[in-house]
Amino acid sequence: MKKDILYTVYTHTDCMDIWPIFFKQTSKYIDKSIKKAIFVNEVNEHIPRDYDVYTYDDSHTYTERVLSCVQKVQSKYILYHHEDMFLYRLPDWNRVESYVDY
Repeated sequence: MKKDILYTVYTHTDCMDIWPIFFKQTSKYIDKSIKKAIFVNEVNEHIPRDYDVYTYDDSHTYTERVLSCVQKVQSKYILYHHEDMFLYRLPDWNRVESYVDY
């Protein structure tokens, strides 16, 4: 993928029970060359090492949490989702790039 897109997941350690399937599906369908990040309330040993970790303050509102993480990201674009939105097939990166170009 030639665009500066960061594949990003927002989660909370309270949702760790779904992480194994999320990370397994991501590793199955997302090329290792694609940058990945996680927005999470605290660093955790169950987060794969190939993710950039951005932590947020759990006492903030959802919007403030997301904003605090997004402000730290260096990528121009973010493909954003939650831990319960795991992949079940290869993303259509050509379509994603066409949206960025638009």
